[in-house]
Amino acid sequence: MTPALLLIVAIAYLGGAVLVVAALAKALSSWSASWRKRSHAALADEGLQDKAAAAMAAAAALANVAPPATDVVAYLGTPTGDDARPAGDGGLAVTRFRSGHPATVVFAQAALTGLSPTALQSLAAHDLLTAPTGVS
Repeated sequence: MTPALLLIVAIAYLGGAVLVVAALAKALSSWSASWRKRSHAALADEGLQDKAAAAMAAAAALANVAPPATDVVAYLGTPTGDDARPAGDGGLAVTRFRSGHPATVVFAQAALTGLSPTALQSLAAHDLLTAPTGVS
């Protein structure tokens, strides 16, 4: 009777180990998928792109300079899609300089959805001062 009982206990332990390994694999797989999704910038809708461009154009008009290009990402620190470098490491907007390309002011979606138009224009003006547009 003892050998049969030991065999049943051993099978139960092996079955439990298989279940634990399967649960860990599933958790790791879902974490990996969410991490990959987070590492790529979500495409901003056209309305947010237009809002960013309008805020930058308004700030540039007040400074009497040409507005730099704008882009919108889900959050700063993610790649913008045209290369692997991140758009910035924090905040609501960052001016991005790349060799051979014009400066681009990159806005986080939170800036466009959470700020009033006046605050957004102020943020655009702040980043306009860091863009190479001749404003000093």
